[in-house]
Amino acid sequence: TTVMRAVLGRPGRLAGTALGFLGAIIRESGRAGAERLPTRIILLIIRAMSIAESLERIQSWGAARGLSLRLRPPATSEAIAKTEEAWGLPFPADYRELLLIADGQEDEPEFPWLFECEPLAPLARIIEQIAELKELAEEFPAVGPDTNDGFVVSTIYHARRLPICGTPYFDGDTGYLDLAPGHAGTAGQIITLVTECDFVVLGTSLAHSLERYADALDDGTLQWVPQEQTLVVEGHAEGWKHGIHEFALA
Repeated sequence: TTVMRAVLGRPGRLAGTALGFLGAIIRESGRAGAERLPTRIILLIIRAMSIAESLERIQSWGAARGLSLRLRPPATSEAIAKTEEAWGLPFPADYRELLLIADGQEDEPEFPWLFECEPLAPLARIIEQIAELKELAEEFPAVGPDTNDGFVVSTIYHARRLPICGTPYFDGDTGYLDLAPGHAGTAGQIITLVTECDFVVLGTSLAHSLERYADALDDGTLQWVPQEQTLVVEGHAEGWKHGIHEFALA
């Protein structure tokens, strides 16, 4: 109860997502045994806090520069359930909480929701991509050892990767929520293509990725170049993908 009061008393978007993560708590309550409920409730609250707080920090950074993420309205529970059914897997709690804040970005956002991962895709686009992704995964199975220091399974396409951002064409600008990590990775990590076949890892989860991004904006690791209307890693204005390898975990 003390934790709930503290969370619901926070200003800004965090308080606005209270109904969303309370709904998630209710769903989890039905799945968990009574003896496990308190821990699961606390974890759900922490995840929701992390997503909302990180987004608030990112939006504040942009607003100070006259930039907008151009977030779309929240996704409905029905749309989330429909997309989970099409994918055949439940969404991680942090991605669900993001969707309850915003169902993707409008066209041509003014700066990235996550470094080199714009735009955030709406569920309507994702659900159209799922069937094609599953076909590609069957046609091009994993080969060879895991890549990126063991974080990423060696394949471009995998049915347990959800294309949550970037272009809809499965090319060098698509980012994924990855539930099929390599032996050193974590289910739910965020990976993005930097070429047509090479990935980088941006965080061990969506919440971790957004927190790293917010930190990098705040501490100046990522810098805005007004004349190019883009973000770069400090000292990498001319580098490939604006220095994303410097920013990535692996």
